[in-house]
Amino acid sequence: MREILDDYSKAQIYTIEKVFLGNAMIVGMPERDMVVLMVEDSAFDRLYTSFILTLCSDSYGLITYNARIIDFKRYSDADKTYEVKCELLDLIEVVQKRENFKVKVSIDAIVVLYETDGTPVIDTEKGAHAECSVVLRDLSASGVLVQTRKELKIGQVIGFYFEYADPPFPLYAEIIREHAFEDGSKGYGCRFMGLKVSDEASIRRYIFRIQFSKIRGL
Repeated sequence: MREILDDYSKAQIYTIEKVFLGNAMIVGMPERDMVVLMVEDSAFDRLYTSFILTLCSDSYGLITYNARIIDFKRYSDADKTYEVKCELLDLIEVVQKRENFKVKVSIDAIVVLYETDGTPVIDTEKGAHAECSVVLRDLSASGVLVQTRKELKIGQVIGFYFEYADPPFPLYAEIIREHAFEDGSKGYGCRFMGLKVSDEASIRRYIFRIQFSKIRGL
């Protein structure tokens, strides 16, 4: 994942009160929830132990954390910079640069099925709402790819709970395309329907947690 780490090469430093102090360069991510910055004297002189740090990537977006200084040392007298080791604390905000940026996931889920007109599909044997076992694959803020051995139809709607938010919330997605996997199972590209702004933000935060955990090698 070195190319992803390289993409997060820049950072912005703010006070807890969100006053901008200056830019920094990311020179390493040595451990879980840690980052090493190269900070100019002008910003370092105004930096307190606790601060706000935004990690910047032109491809993947902005990730903002509460952070604190663990250690620091003079980086270069000639360049008037410090090397600052920081701990990333609470995640504050994620701003996605690519509207449809996707991450690879493998999540087992049970989805409920609806006809193309939105009426529930009924399992006649059970006399209840029909369900289907799937594996969630490509996930973005606008949709998901599901893999299953059940035959579904373009225009059909699936529903399931997104359990990775607090609290979990229901998601509904329309099937807009299909393709076959090599093992004979089906893949269905689905577009989310009627997302609240808060729900979309929760999905984006989850996506970036996955992506950033890959950066740190977790």
